[in-house]
Amino acid sequence: TNTDLDPDLDLEQKIPVWRLSDQTPWSPLHTWPLLTHNLIGLWMPTANVLLRSSELLLPFAVLRHEIVFAWVCLLLLHWLPLFTRPLMPALKAVFFSSMLCSLLTLHAFHANHVTPSAQEVPFQPGVDWGEHQVRTTANFDAWILSGGLDLQIEHHLFPMLSYTLQREVKPIVMETCKEFGVPYYSSTSTLSHFHSLFSHLIALGWDGAAWQTEDVNMARGNSSRAEM
Repeated sequence: TNTDLDPDLDLEQKIPVWRLSDQTPWSPLHTWPLLTHNLIGLWMPTANVLLRSSELLLPFAVLRHEIVFAWVCLLLLHWLPLFTRPLMPALKAVFFSSMLCSLLTLHAFHANHVTPSAQEVPFQPGVDWGEHQVRTTANFDAWILSGGLDLQIEHHLFPMLSYTLQREVKPIVMETCKEFGVPYYSSTSTLSHFHSLFSHLIALGWDGAAWQTEDVNMARGNSSRAEM
């Protein structure tokens, strides 16, 4: 993770209002991280399909079939209550069955990667691949609430393992990290782990503004001193 090519933390982010790493230059669009993350998280399944709809115009049949299938899944798996129930009960059903699940999934993904501990070591060419996966990922104990996303260290090391097998290799990974002096980040409290995520998002969203304010004040101070 944390490389220019890894989608888990894309330094060239395609969502301009998100700043998931201090490697991304700050802009005023990053100022409201919790608002933008929650809004995008709620609408992500629908937004993904809408943004891909232009693929229907491409000359490649495979891509056209994929986007048609995505629309079918969106309507049947996410928005079906709107066609079968009264409006208000339908909206409630969509919110709890689709939008809220999407939001929780987004936060679970980010909780494993967008934390201070997981971003302490930036990617360096030639670094040991396994050590880098461990250093730039964090686990959290969530039992069934994470949907199987709480063991990201093991997932990054062994992407093809099922969640059950990830749980079985976890003690081996922890022992190996201890043997070689590699930190193994794992939070025993889900609430504290998500608090760390949200605090880090706020810091990423506001630090740039603070730095710019400091620079402006310093420039004004230097200008005042020069005039004196």
